[in-house]
Amino acid sequence: MASSASATSVPKNARRVVQSETPTSEPISDALPMSLRTWNILGWSIVLLAALVRLWHLGLVPFHHDEGVNGNFLMILYRSGEYRYDPTNYHGPTLYYFALISARLATFLFGTDALNDTAMRIVPALFGVGTVWLVLCLRRYLGAWATIFASAFVALSPGMVYVSRYFIHEMHFVFFTLAAVVAMLRFYETKNTLWSAVSAASLAMIFGSKETAPISLIVIGVALAMTWGLSKISPQMSAWIQPERTEIDARDESAGDVTSSTRSERRITASTYGIAAILSVAAFVFVIIVFFTSFGHNERGESIANFFKAYNVWRETGTKDQGAAFSQYLWWMLAIETPILVLGMVGIVWNLVERRNRFALFCSLWAGGLWLAYSLIPYKTPWLMLNWVLPLALVAGWTVQRVAKIAWSSTRSRSSAMTLAAPLFGVAISIIAWQSWMLNAVHYDDDSAMPVGQNALKKYPYVYVHTKREMHDMLNEIDRIAAITGNGKSLPIGIFSAEYWPLPWNLRNYTAVGFLGHVQQTANEIVIIGHINQDAEIAAVAGNNFVRKAVYPLRPGVDLVLWVRRDWADK
Repeated sequence: MASSASATSVPKNARRVVQSETPTSEPISDALPMSLRTWNILGWSIVLLAALVRLWHLGLVPFHHDEGVNGNFLMILYRSGEYRYDPTNYHGPTLYYFALISARLATFLFGTDALNDTAMRIVPALFGVGTVWLVLCLRRYLGAWATIFASAFVALSPGMVYVSRYFIHEMHFVFFTLAAVVAMLRFYETKNTLWSAVSAASLAMIFGSKETAPISLIVIGVALAMTWGLSKISPQMSAWIQPERTEIDARDESAGDVTSSTRSERRITASTYGIAAILSVAAFVFVIIVFFTSFGHNERGESIANFFKAYNVWRETGTKDQGAAFSQYLWWMLAIETPILVLGMVGIVWNLVERRNRFALFCSLWAGGLWLAYSLIPYKTPWLMLNWVLPLALVAGWTVQRVAKIAWSSTRSRSSAMTLAAPLFGVAISIIAWQSWMLNAVHYDDDSAMPVGQNALKKYPYVYVHTKREMHDMLNEIDRIAAITGNGKSLPIGIFSAEYWPLPWNLRNYTAVGFLGHVQQTANEIVIIGHINQDAEIAAVAGNNFVRKAVYPLRPGVDLVLWVRRDWADK
């Protein structure tokens, strides 16, 4: 790796700005002036914005089928303390244990069973906010303005917001992937072996989250190798660490974390490598064993065997199911992540041609590699896009900063730099904010498509066979019937439809629910929920005892019918 530009120590009374201190090293720096106060105001404002859009009205969107399945696993863990990893489906255990903390804490604070939509979704929401914060931790590697722009893109990205409000594994998978990269960079910079352990533990967390973890690990490894190789033939490429200085850096140095760019680039001794390797392996193995044995409650050998078996199952699923087109992800991103896609692709090409900023080049290869890998796999779901939306947003932020830097280099004028960058960023963030609002607040269950040539392109690709908002109406009606009959949560309910998820989660507090999956002779049910195609069968077995009340769409192609016993139907 090329050595970074040398930098002198900053006096305590030095001007508090982020800028290059070596004008002669212009070709290797993307740093632009920014006061420390501006950095703090912008950075924390973006984190606050990310929290606001993720935590607002978490119960607005009805639980998805997958969320219901995950909620059912959490419910069993919460109530019985039992969890066993199933290698045939449902991904890893980390989500359930994070949610268990949330549920226990909410129960402690409010004194009731806190298994509800908000308590569960707050977990991915907080990881979504944490991801934005981690982006800001990349300032020393990507540049101050680039990370401000990129963090704003991630904070408002339609998909990042939508999936951060979804009780599935994706958001903390993305968080720990970025955490592994940040910790790896910190290890390189400080030579503190504890950072290598943090990176390894973060990688273990993604292996404990989803079976797609090897894809991310391989792509990141290849991107690092390619970046190193290109640096050997590109002498103009920057070091990993941007030659910029702030009071933040001076404070880090006084704490003994970083003393100078020279120190950050010093040769690592063999013993340092050895200690880092030992700590990394130990951290990785420890996290895997702890989560997959359910903190020692399950048999260790079987649990670890199931961890490895899962990859055979996933290989079968990933190569045979669905069979979506290679270009599917590109079309989805064009529909809903437009500015990040356009600015990111421009940045990728720019980085590959110019090969100027080492970390920006790595992010370009990381994003492009993940897109290529997942596009080659027939199995496709929209939330998988977040894996490369993140590094693509980093590249998009760098692109805007690079545009500003070109103007700065010729005029040394902040106004000239912002004259180009501000409109570009303003248009991009406005489009992103509008797309995010329409998806997350208005069309959150809109699974419709629009014709594009010979194909149909979904308007909101992240809405993937999602539960319709009318399910809230059906659940409210069931609650009303439970109240007027005096049965409360003991209301007898028969589920005759074979397609009913996420109803086991929605009706988790009802104690007399039978998920039968077929029509049968009625017993003591007061409420029956059937598929619309079962109307004739239900009418035959229910006779005059039940009234067909209303039809409620569950998800595209699945309509449920609510039947109520006649003596309560008109009340």
